[in-house]
Amino acid sequence: MYLVYVILLFWQLTEANGHSSGCPDSFDCGSLGTISFPFTTSEHQNCGVLAIHGCNNSNQTAPKHVQLRSGGKILQVTNIGGWRGSEISIIDDDFDKLLRNSSCDALSYNISVPPSSPFGVFYLKNNITAFNCSRLKDLSHSNDFINYTACPSFDFYFAPSSSAHDHLGSLNSSCSKVELSVRKDSEFFKDPFGFLTSQITYQFQFSNACQQCPGGKDNCRPDRNGKLHCVV
Repeated sequence: MYLVYVILLFWQLTEANGHSSGCPDSFDCGSLGTISFPFTTSEHQNCGVLAIHGCNNSNQTAPKHVQLRSGGKILQVTNIGGWRGSEISIIDDDFDKLLRNSSCDALSYNISVPPSSPFGVFYLKNNITAFNCSRLKDLSHSNDFINYTACPSFDFYFAPSSSAHDHLGSLNSSCSKVELSVRKDSEFFKDPFGFLTSQITYQFQFSNACQQCPGGKDNCRPDRNGKLHCVV
């Protein structure tokens, strides 16, 4: 009788806290290995920030996919890793085709980023900030920037991400800014098609609210309603 009472009390406390007892600490995802929060599977959408599709495929080597935004296009996941599994790498096929064809449309491509949430934000890793500028404007900029002039309708200004280009001059106010993914540890050439890549990596940064959980961000989880909950 005492054991039954303890079980009921634990269940009531769990429900009162809103903790989702149906969320495992981790999931097996085939060739991607074991994944954990902030990632989850499509079968347990409320257990994480970003759901991976295909984890339960009986063919473990079958491709895994993700939608970065609701209604967005399907993207293949190539890796989940980084510090405590907080990075995800994907291949954008549309961007890949543009790069393979050395299309100038690649230099103004809009790389999608998952939306922010109370749990944190995703940001592009291994990227550069570049500018598409009309040739009709008289521009000023630091010497760090390289001007790629092979596109017919605009000039493409970029600089290595390691450069200390604090002074953007008129680039920031007169041009369209774009963030594009680059190969890790790549060398920068005058031709941007030599270092841009369609392999895009996102890093998840936990919110201050998550980091303030007792025990830190590792104890930050969604409750059964998808809201932030500190596991105790």
